[in-house]
Amino acid sequence: IALTASAFEEERPVVLSAGCDGFMRKPFRAEELFETMAHHLGVGYVYEDAAPAAPAPTPPLTASDLSGLSEARVSALHQAAVRGDVDELQRLSREVAAEDARLGRLLSALTGQLELEAILAATVTVDDVYPGERI
Repeated sequence: IALTASAFEEERPVVLSAGCDGFMRKPFRAEELFETMAHHLGVGYVYEDAAPAAPAPTPPLTASDLSGLSEARVSALHQAAVRGDVDELQRLSREVAAEDARLGRLLSALTGQLELEAILAATVTVDDVYPGERI
């Protein structure tokens, strides 16, 4: 298939006589090129949706969501988020899922979307904000 920048249709016979099976002029649409190729090659195409559906938004994570976890587990989540340790957060999410499947999925989703700030906000404690002080 010849693709030419020439605007003259008169060139079609010259190009085809040179051994080309098809002739297209610029500017062209990609769909035209694929249609021409399908015609000459006898192929079909499977097209993917141009805009896949957006994933459902991840619900917010709150400190109350974490109230059933031990202080050590919440601290481990917080420290992993501070370090940006995605592998550790995923490991902790799996551990949490063994106790609370919904919370484990939420933590895993937030980690997968790199929403570490949401994990930090939910896991921050008074000691993190005011270390060593009594409030």
